[in-house]
Amino acid sequence: LPVDKVVHSLMFLSLFIFPFVFRRLLEQFFVPSTATAVLSLCAIILITTLLPVGKIYDFSALTLFAAALLLMLTRRWRWFLVVFALAGLNKETSILLTLAFAKYYYQRLDRPSFTRLMTAQAAIYVVTRLLLLIVFSQNPGGIVEYHLIDHFNAAIEDPFSAATFTISDIILIGVVAYKWNSKPDFLRDCVLTIVMPQIVLYFLFGSPYEIRVFY
Repeated sequence: LPVDKVVHSLMFLSLFIFPFVFRRLLEQFFVPSTATAVLSLCAIILITTLLPVGKIYDFSALTLFAAALLLMLTRRWRWFLVVFALAGLNKETSILLTLAFAKYYYQRLDRPSFTRLMTAQAAIYVVTRLLLLIVFSQNPGGIVEYHLIDHFNAAIEDPFSAATFTISDIILIGVVAYKWNSKPDFLRDCVLTIVMPQIVLYFLFGSPYEIRVFY
């Protein structure tokens, strides 16, 4: 099969698998089965609306990240490391999974197990990044692109879109912060170690209004 057909097949396979993984993840927080089904359906509808502006690796990143969180939460460490490696090959932001692991399990695992798993993740990430840098060393462009100034320029050029985006973010932050202390520890730790760093990375390296980076 041509490479592009294989890649597109994997992309849509990831999109097909995601709602099942997402539903299992929701079930870990005792969300009723009917609600998990509805939320999974809403998530897949929302994601597909962003298909025209997405990248070819977005759906696989989404599915692998969700699967890694599920495996992390259920302590299936061997499979977690496998999925973590695949996520690292797919997108460099997989390192945020390690931050979530460190925050949540620092006081929940015995020290040898924690150290061993942290070392394994660090080694996997370094090896996968070096491998990708070597394989694609002849490709044009840099390792990262800085877009901080572009966000300021976009806000000046289109203040309405900037205001809409900002208001939407404020509403979302309010929803997340509502009854913060009553939310599961794992979700709160993920917000602090995944969502917050992702917002910073978005403004530094993401293009203006590139919502897809928050998959």
